[in-house]
Amino acid sequence: MYCTIQNIKELIPSNLLSELTFENDDAIAKAIFSAEATINAYISGSYDASNAVNTAFLQYTAEKITVYNLYLTSAADETPQIVVTSYLEAISDLEKIQKGVLSLMSNSSAENPRQSEVFSNKTVSDRAFPKNFLDKF
Repeated sequence: MYCTIQNIKELIPSNLLSELTFENDDAIAKAIFSAEATINAYISGSYDASNAVNTAFLQYTAEKITVYNLYLTSAADETPQIVVTSYLEAISDLEKIQKGVLSLMSNSSAENPRQSEVFSNKTVSDRAFPKNFLDKF
């Protein structure tokens, strides 16, 4: 779990949260679950989502997506622009993780879970020009 109901309650003022959820913690839990599913969909190709490092970055990303989900389910046409922008930034960051531009691993970590090897079905005999031919140049 990247964030908790308590994280969201501390993030959103109580009067606004009451309007968005009708004082129903299940609505918050559902929005968190959806945010986590979104995050896992993006990072699962590069990281083991079941053992993903629970970094502050993932918590912050989950919180952004959860807040957007709460607005989406209760007041979609009244969603503040800052919430939409924050959501789009979170999705952009997840796309960067997916592409390998951002990493969830700390610099001090010696083990990198990303695949670093390149595999090919080509052999030496598949060369268009053999080595002895190329050595003439």
